[in-house]
Amino acid sequence: MLRCLWLGGLVAIQGGCGSSRNGIPDPTPAIAPRTSDSSRASEADWREAVDWARSPASLGCIELDQPIDERWLLELPPDGAIRGVVLRQGGLGHEGLKHLVGFDRLERLDIRRSAFGETEFQALPQLKQLRLLNIDGATIDSAALEAISRLKQLRSLRLGDASESWPLATELQGFDDLEHLHLIGARITPAARETIDDLPRLRTIYLDQATFDADWLAAWQAARPGRHVHIDELHLDGSRDP
Repeated sequence: MLRCLWLGGLVAIQGGCGSSRNGIPDPTPAIAPRTSDSSRASEADWREAVDWARSPASLGCIELDQPIDERWLLELPPDGAIRGVVLRQGGLGHEGLKHLVGFDRLERLDIRRSAFGETEFQALPQLKQLRLLNIDGATIDSAALEAISRLKQLRSLRLGDASESWPLATELQGFDDLEHLHLIGARITPAARETIDDLPRLRTIYLDQATFDADWLAAWQAARPGRHVHIDELHLDGSRDP
């Protein structure tokens, strides 16, 4: 179990290229690393994670590197102390998402290797306080993108499926608070380029296994000094962060 550190209302995500900048979390790699112990978490592991999240030192994040039994989450009463849920090996489905709606201070949801489908994505807009969303390894289709388009309060979005290309169009219109965008397997259409150009607070763009117009991305960065761009974990010039 890892510990969760909140920075300026967002969470520094493990991995990527260095420390967080101005409260924007560095992205994780396109494929999250597996832990040495891939077995399911025990109920004792779950209880320890919850107890830690409720402690003053943790700042409210339940975080596990093993798959959980969703029943444990369903048995957890809504708790204002819980501000984030990070499940790097899955275990969250539709019922768990519906239950999390009652956690009225939940700002971070970081779910990987879960069977996210249309039903799960449609539950996401009910999480009204969500500010950071990371859904990795899910099937991104029109239903998923429609649900994402309603999360206009997000400050950080990491979304993708490295196994199959998917098109992004105007789904991010109105995301005026979005500061960090990390897309995996996305096909950036002309409509998406225009939409991204209009995002007033966007500071970082990370693209992995993506299809895009390189001239557009270079122009986006050139017009916005200090903004950060990574392609397949490299800068546009092919260099890496130290």
